[in-house]
Amino acid sequence: MDLYLLDTNTISSFIKGMHPASMRRMHKGTQTQTIVASVICHEELRYAQTLMAHDDKRRKAIDLMLHELPAP
Repeated sequence: MDLYLLDTNTISSFIKGMHPASMRRMHKGTQTQTIVASVICHEELRYAQTLMAHDDKRRKAIDLMLHELPAP
């Protein structure tokens, strides 16, 4: 089984351009392959959320992404 470890920049780029079709592809990919993000990546994205406005749409996108990408 292959393991794909995504870095913060990759996930951030994905979140910035996120739309429903991208989310479906990511969800499908996490079910058929092992795609993960490091604990450091998780924390960097959580920190980025603290710097965002409360109503920033990316906050929800980060929550969804981190839910889909477990830390190894």
